[in-house]
Amino acid sequence: MSKTVFGTKLVGLFALLLLIPACGSPAGQEAQLVGKWSREQTMRDGTVIEIIEEFRSDYTYSLSMPTPMGERFKMNGKWQLEGDEIQITPTDATGPEVFVKLVMEMVKSEIVQREKIEQLDESQLVLREYDTETNKWDTSSLTFKREEPGS
Repeated sequence: MSKTVFGTKLVGLFALLLLIPACGSPAGQEAQLVGKWSREQTMRDGTVIEIIEEFRSDYTYSLSMPTPMGERFKMNGKWQLEGDEIQITPTDATGPEVFVKLVMEMVKSEIVQREKIEQLDESQLVLREYDTETNKWDTSSLTFKREEPGS
């Protein structure tokens, strides 16, 4: 009888392991998120700039964009996925001093940038940002297109 009980437990464990990937595990969504994404942003003066966000498989993150000063701004950090929410913790920045100071204030205050995934597939990422001043999700969405798959 002990062989039957052991065999039943082993078969049950094997069946459970087969079902886990079918449940939409976060690892699958994380793997789909990894890569370089870009979107265009129209500034107040009508200038269109390209913003690039990159989520790497080692959970490092970067954001890069041109600034009105003509210098590129780049922020680095770490990311994690909690359900459908991306949490980005800035670590450092380069570019115009005014932007770098803002990021370093975020680092000092341990502010985490939050983005909610509304859509994620092979070619498109749609996010909604969390406004820490109003403590609400923005009503508008940001749509990114995939530039490069991740590694």
